[in-house]
Amino acid sequence: YVGGDFTAIGGQARMCAAELDLLSGQATAWDPNVGFSGTPGSVRALAASGDTIFIGGDFGTVGTAQRHHLAAVNSTTGSATAWNPGVTGPHDRYYGDPFIRTMAVRAGTIYVGGHFTGVGGQPRGCLAQVDLATGQATAWNPDPGPLFNGNAPDVWSLVLHDSTVFVSGD
Repeated sequence: YVGGDFTAIGGQARMCAAELDLLSGQATAWDPNVGFSGTPGSVRALAASGDTIFIGGDFGTVGTAQRHHLAAVNSTTGSATAWNPGVTGPHDRYYGDPFIRTMAVRAGTIYVGGHFTGVGGQPRGCLAQVDLATGQATAWNPDPGPLFNGNAPDVWSLVLHDSTVFVSGD
């Protein structure tokens, strides 16, 4: 599975996400069509759990389903699942619109980082843990700090190790 800022890959038209055959490099039939109602967006992070591929980035739709910056997609069909935590945040002069930049799955939850002020129905500043069953933010809230010069903080990467979440960013 690959994501990015593209409209074609592996010999096929694909918007921002695709599955590539490991031997040929050609795109498979899997096509979640990630963007803004037909206009490309960007996929900045992918994570897998079972038969679900989690997609994070800067987008508003997956196929015909409205999904703001974070979505779960069936690994066979490429269709968005019902899971829809929704990511919110201000548009600021440095980063632009909210987006997910990094994520990792662990034990029924997904940790997400990026540029946002809310996810899963709760205020969260650029770092959150979201329940994989409900799409709601968990009680875990490290709160990295307030807006600085009108800009929200931004998480660039995260890594899970044992019971620790290592984070880098602004």
